[in-house]
Amino acid sequence: MTPILDRIHFIRRSLRTTGVISPPADLDLTAATLGVIFVYPTDNLPEEVEMTWELFGDQIPKVPTITTDEAGGLPYTVSIDDPVLKWQNFLTSPTVPAMISIAPPPQPQQWSVPVCSAIVFMIAIAAAVSAIRVWARSSTRKPMMRSAAMFVFGLVCLPFGRATVSNPLENMEPLSRSEVEQLLNDLLHNTYRAFDRRDESLVYDRLAASISGELLSDVYVQVRTSMELENQGGARVKVNDVELISGAAVERLENGGLVARCNWIARGSVGHWGHIHQQANEYSALITIQPLDGHWKISGLDLTDEQRSVPDLLAPGKQ
Repeated sequence: MTPILDRIHFIRRSLRTTGVISPPADLDLTAATLGVIFVYPTDNLPEEVEMTWELFGDQIPKVPTITTDEAGGLPYTVSIDDPVLKWQNFLTSPTVPAMISIAPPPQPQQWSVPVCSAIVFMIAIAAAVSAIRVWARSSTRKPMMRSAAMFVFGLVCLPFGRATVSNPLENMEPLSRSEVEQLLNDLLHNTYRAFDRRDESLVYDRLAASISGELLSDVYVQVRTSMELENQGGARVKVNDVELISGAAVERLENGGLVARCNWIARGSVGHWGHIHQQANEYSALITIQPLDGHWKISGLDLTDEQRSVPDLLAPGKQ
């Protein structure tokens, strides 16, 4: 696989923390530590990962390493005689977040109207009325036969030239509170899951399933910015959990959409420099949801409050 050089920083290490040196500072050449991150994007969790370390010398015969997954970190030391660092997937039920399938908006009952046949029948009825008058005066049956032929032609046209119209007598039931909360939760979940991909075009493609076109760029920038660790050189947190705290419709729209006031928490983590950094952000916003192109989509997002890196919110379910 071809790696992506993700970022390079001078870092400062202590017994408890590791962080990017920012703003820049003069460093002792012999003690300066450079952190380099390579990324190997994969579609699925691999079964095995191997890395061969070659930077050994007389002064550095061994290098301490650590492999980290959701079960924790596993230290290992590579050496000239044993230069291969190996990680194997021993996770029995690994967390593999996936996009949620959202039911389409309810559609009103559709009627199939035979437009072509209806026009022919109306002409045939008018012709029949005229034919009856002619027949009463002259007893000729030709107009009647022409009218009957038109009726037959109208019957033949029934499968063709049809138009679909909505039932004007049907009233669509508005979404209940529980349905609104579920819809908000699923749309927010899929919005964050879109950022599991690193390719920008793939991120936009996934976002387009939950966000309307006019809002795509704004949401892309907002989410990326909110999940960056400033003290780690802008490292991007991968969201592991999205928890909807509250969500209620405050306005109903004519097309079946709604404006909802909601509050949610996005929790994530990023592992580098041998540590796992956790982050939990809490948001409040007015979100507009509408049925667009046969799908529920977020068409408006007015962020009213944002609290970043809230320690008390790191544990799922804590409100």
